Amino acid sequence: MNIKKPIISYVIIGIVVSSSIIGGFFLIKNLTQNNNTVIQQQIPLSINSSFATFNLQGLNYTPSIVPTNIKKGLNNVNLQGLDKELTPEIIEKLEEYGFALVDKGIEDIYKPVDFDMNTETPMYVTTDLCLHTLHSLFDIYLRILEYYYFNENFTTMISALREHQISMYKSSSLDQSLKPILEKNIAYLTVILRLLDNQTSIPNCVKDIVESELGKINTGIPDYSSIFGYLEDFSQYKPRGHYTRSEKLANYFQAMMYAGRMKFILDDKTEENNLGIEQTKMALLLVYTFSAEIDDQIIWDYWDKIVRTTNFLVGVSDDLTPKEYFEVWLNQTEEHIELSSLTDDELVKNIINKLQELKEPKINSRFTATFEGEENSEKGMSLFGQSYTPDAYIFQELVYDNLPSRMFPKGLDIFSVFGSKRAEYHLASEKEYEGYTEKINELRDEFSNLSFSDWTQNFYWQWLFTLLPLLKEKGEGYPGYMQSDAWTDKSLMTALASWAELKHDTILYSKQAYAVMGLTKSIYHYLEPYPEVYSRIAATVSMLKEGLEKRGLLYSDENNNFESKFNEFISIMNNLTEISIKELENKPLNSEDLSFIQMTGKRLLYTTIIYGKENEEITSETDKRTAIITDVFTEPNSEQVLEVGVGNPFIIYVVVQDHKGKLYLTRGVTFSYYEFKQPMNNRLTDEEWQEMLETSPPDLPEWIQQNLPIVQIENNEVQVKQLALQTSDIQIKIKKVRNLGDNYWNYAIERHD
Repeated sequence: MNIKKPIISYVIIGIVVSSSIIGGFFLIKNLTQNNNTVIQQQIPLSINSSFATFNLQGLNYTPSIVPTNIKKGLNNVNLQGLDKELTPEIIEKLEEYGFALVDKGIEDIYKPVDFDMNTETPMYVTTDLCLHTLHSLFDIYLRILEYYYFNENFTTMISALREHQISMYKSSSLDQSLKPILEKNIAYLTVILRLLDNQTSIPNCVKDIVESELGKINTGIPDYSSIFGYLEDFSQYKPRGHYTRSEKLANYFQAMMYAGRMKFILDDKTEENNLGIEQTKMALLLVYTFSAEIDDQIIWDYWDKIVRTTNFLVGVSDDLTPKEYFEVWLNQTEEHIELSSLTDDELVKNIINKLQELKEPKINSRFTATFEGEENSEKGMSLFGQSYTPDAYIFQELVYDNLPSRMFPKGLDIFSVFGSKRAEYHLASEKEYEGYTEKINELRDEFSNLSFSDWTQNFYWQWLFTLLPLLKEKGEGYPGYMQSDAWTDKSLMTALASWAELKHDTILYSKQAYAVMGLTKSIYHYLEPYPEVYSRIAATVSMLKEGLEKRGLLYSDENNNFESKFNEFISIMNNLTEISIKELENKPLNSEDLSFIQMTGKRLLYTTIIYGKENEEITSETDKRTAIITDVFTEPNSEQVLEVGVGNPFIIYVVVQDHKGKLYLTRGVTFSYYEFKQPMNNRLTDEEWQEMLETSPPDLPEWIQQNLPIVQIENNEVQVKQLALQTSDIQIKIKKVRNLGDNYWNYAIERHD
């Protein structure tokens, strides 16, 4: 059928949970910017939420480094054996900026720090490596929750709902006017079950409508829902993110996406509101059976198990929930719910009016205008509504129809709102859009007034909170290379890449916006000195562990102990916090500090490795590469989406100095960040993105190309010799770090091969 082009449509991601602040405040001494943005505020040390406690380490230090100038030809720099890797262009960048990013085609961010078993290689440990480990650990754990917990609970709950809807449908006492409505509910639930398992039986009474809806999902083209009657973007049902790793995860993705996106609307914007009345009855008929028993529990318990956990991880539903519908219905019938009351249209209209008084959705997640002069309501109930996230909200506020002619947002918008002056600088041309400057200033004011209970209300917000220190420009007392605009841009690229990983991990649950080892000789290693980042990662992971433990969701078996993994990661971050403060205060690093920095990459990788059946069931070859992609915004008028992704890592060379001012060359790894438009009917998977990087990679964003000291190495012109491990050398080098365990090395050799 021909469909008229929609005028506008948005989709985004978000989060909200209440919490209270306790404890004192601390303020880092080195704050030099205005205090009217998110990144310049006092920070509470302890915050209680409904899920767990966020405890932040108190930091109090004064950066005291006096930079040493780099001489021509790096003549005053101890190259520490890295001279064979340097080209004239790299040397030129190091002379000018103190650091250089080199594209050597490395696919795994851990490789340079894990498989470089030469203990004499000087390491530079970056925030990128730590933030990528946060992503890896969270992404793997989310897969475990989905594969072993959510999928089973979800299937059991939907099966029970359908069973009771069918039972009511067959009841001889059922008012015949409710039968067509129950048929749609049975069809809705059957679609979900069929997406979970394509062997699920389809009742004859809904066979045609279910097969029609499934056909549209499989086709992936925007069309009218056969069940709900409104226009749906069926391109959203293509499994993406980590859900491509197994058939079970892909099925779960499609089923949960359907349960999250398909909404029982309250108002169809017509005078009669027939669709709104019908779908409100559908929702109430579903809610009516939530009290049905499943063994020794009821359906509400199963719904709550999933919702409470996803609320913490990503955020509360931006849509109305079954619980709110139940409470309003209960109040309207004087605490006595009867199925027969749904035949009373006046009662249903009263319920609709009361529900309309509840919260409005902040994010448009559907085609909100289907034709000229025709508008669909966004308000209604979703069974598992997708979450509100701050970045999605920012995107929506900075595009049409809030801004008359701006159809696409940019990742920089988010961090400009958060207070990044470099992001604002790179967005200078966006001020040409009417109303952009006024709107982004409004958003800065809005976000600067958020409390830290807002910023730590759930894991998603905490991750964003962790990135904020990267946005601050560094001044006197910091290493010389950190005081340049180029380094601030490098940190901004790190923040954007980490944000892309966060979006990738949570794509299913968030609304998208439419519109240890000793040193063999004196080698100087260095840590990127961002103590606030490391301490916030530690606090975030600690809160995640506590919340999962309270709910009996802290996974452990004979092969994988995630409590131990979380504890190890927290311990690493706490140590890095202390070491980075020593660096900034220009205190000497002892041999233990240097050894810890050297082994950090290996330790971080070790926390992300899983063994046994879990590794086989929820991972694939795709996970051996760092590159990931996710679509974050849909613009249906041009039929395009905005993709953001992490590409192949850069090698980063950095000239660092010790407490005496002596200069050393070190080497580490850092993210690359991509942002580009893609056809809506071809949303990219990680596998497709990794192939694109090999065959026809897009350009890096212009602001990255123009402002960062990037060197391209063609045809393996320079090889990192330590990465070219020879089989004959492996056994000797393994013995040097045997204390990391046999399983680690079995995995490491396989990963390297």
